[in-house]
Amino acid sequence: MINAISQDSIKAGSHFIAVEGSDGTGKTTFIEGLVRCIAINNDLKSHVYHFRPTLLPNLGALGEKAGVMKEDKDFTNPHRAKPVSRLSSFVRMTYYWLDYVIGVPKIIEANRKLNDLTIFDRYIYDFLIDPYRSRINLPYWLRELFSKLVMQPKIVFVLLADEEIIYSRKQELTLEEIRRQSGELKRLSKRSKRFVVIDASQTPQEMVDQALKIVEDRF
Repeated sequence: MINAISQDSIKAGSHFIAVEGSDGTGKTTFIEGLVRCIAINNDLKSHVYHFRPTLLPNLGALGEKAGVMKEDKDFTNPHRAKPVSRLSSFVRMTYYWLDYVIGVPKIIEANRKLNDLTIFDRYIYDFLIDPYRSRINLPYWLRELFSKLVMQPKIVFVLLADEEIIYSRKQELTLEEIRRQSGELKRLSKRSKRFVVIDASQTPQEMVDQALKIVEDRF
C-alpha cells in the first residue's frame, strides 16, 4: 500500500494534478481509479475539473445569450467547428487564458482549505496538443507562452499508447490526427520534470498503481 501523503505538503501547495492524453487513452477511467485509490490509501478527497475552471462561461454560450449565434453542443466530433482568423483566435485564447489566471487560484485555494486535491482532466496544455478543438489558430510559441503564464500543476500525467491501440478504442479522431496528437504529447512530456508519461496500453489498475507511486514521491 502507498504510504499516506503528508497533509503538510497539501497545505504547502502540493495539491494540483493534471492529466493529458488523446481521446481513447482512458483518461476518464484513469482519473476515476486515481481518485478512488488516493481516497482509500491516503484518506484524501479529490475534486475533478474538465479542461478549464469555467469561471468565465463558454464563448458559444455567451454568443447564444447575446442572440448573435447558437451554441454548438454536438460534442461527438471534437473538430466539428470551422477554423477562425488569427485575430479571433487571439481573442479566444486570451479569454480562456484569463479563465485559468482567475479561476485556477480560486479553485486551488478553496480545495486547499479543505486539504483536498485538485485534478484537471485536460488543462491549458490542450491548446498545444489540440488547438483545433477550441478553434485556436495561433503559432505554437504563442500558445506555449500562454500555457506558461498560468498556475502550473505539481504533476502532469501524460497518457501515451500506440496510435493503433488508441484508434481501436475510440474512433472520434482519425488515425492521422491521433498520430499528430501523440507527437505533441511526447513533445510536451519533455518540457519539464513535472510531466510524467504513463503507458496507456497497460490495464487501468496498472496505470493507477504507477501514478500512485509517483504521487507519493512528488508529494
